[in-house]
Amino acid sequence: MQIPVKDTKGNIHMLDVHRDVLYMQTNRKGSLLFHTGNEVFQSIQRVEEWALLLDSAGFLRVDRGTIVNLSKAWLYDPELKVINLQANEEPLYIPVSSKSIQEIIQALRGSVEPS
Repeated sequence: MQIPVKDTKGNIHMLDVHRDVLYMQTNRKGSLLFHTGNEVFQSIQRVEEWALLLDSAGFLRVDRGTIVNLSKAWLYDPELKVINLQANEEPLYIPVSSKSIQEIIQALRGSVEPS
């Protein structure tokens, strides 16, 4: 699925959400940002709209302002309440709200570690 986003200069780009996006998170101003590992793009729509749109595409809203690509997720740490995303060479840990813990556990139950 291709989605329109803006770069830091305001130019519009199309991102392949399954291939490019690790996670989405709101900034202090409430704008939704798409994190690709190398770059950050700003959404043209609100987080609520993206959560509904991407739910059936393998994304899950893990807290009020963060949506993760479950195909990039491979480990949930119940002690720290974070999900580990496969990102470049460095591990990336995203906090998970208490409300989303069971959904994360169910989603990861059948998955395997990335190669």
